Amino acid sequence: MHLLLGIAIAALQNPPDVKIAPDRSLTPAAYVDLGLPAPDHEWSSKDYAAAIDLLKKIADKDPSQLPRRGSPQSARVWSRICADENLNLCRNANLPLDKRLPLVMELMQPVKEMLLLYMRSSGAGPYFDSEMLDLSEFTLRTAVVTFDLAVEFRKTLPDDDPKKEIREKGFETMRKGLATQMQGVLQTLNEREVHRLQELVRFAAALKEHVPKLSVHLPPLSQKELPLSLKTMIAEERSAAMKQALEDLLKALPETRADK
Repeated sequence: MHLLLGIAIAALQNPPDVKIAPDRSLTPAAYVDLGLPAPDHEWSSKDYAAAIDLLKKIADKDPSQLPRRGSPQSARVWSRICADENLNLCRNANLPLDKRLPLVMELMQPVKEMLLLYMRSSGAGPYFDSEMLDLSEFTLRTAVVTFDLAVEFRKTLPDDDPKKEIREKGFETMRKGLATQMQGVLQTLNEREVHRLQELVRFAAALKEHVPKLSVHLPPLSQKELPLSLKTMIAEERSAAMKQALEDLLKALPETRADK
């Protein structure tokens, strides 16, 4: 209840120059006729790739025809783009680890490309702020599954694994990439000229589900930096709703590491 009230108050505090792209999106049937994978089934990396190819063509002609969050026409398509169940196959314990890990790795790239598509379509405005934030959250959701599987896979390796050094370097590269991603997430929370405040508050509240799970995989110094950065943001934040969301996120961070 408090969060909903905070979001409502935040809506009154938007900078006047945040211009949102008009919604001229199509119906699910119209998208499918153009070649979009049907939104009534889980999407694989191939489905995402096909969707991106089509949506790039649409964006080149008229970005306002892209699928939108909460749209009367295209909400169903948007829900599929960011659906958690698209990760179900990667979580399926009935599949061997060496099959699931490549699946989620293959999924990460097209999801990032989808985010870049909406970022490019926003340009200098008007903005697709809700969609960019949803996709940012979905990249974090995908990262959680990726690290869960990577950690599980590491535990299965013998001490005398001949590829141990190479695998460990690869894992460290993943952790450094996660640190960069986390910095980007925090930066996004301050982009008030691009995102409506109420949407940023919604995004910050959603981070509580993903960031604590990912923080344990950060390099040690980045893990130490994260709560310090949040404390600084809280001290400088003028919006009561955002301050509360950041405080909730800070409290949710774990104090111990999972992958020493």
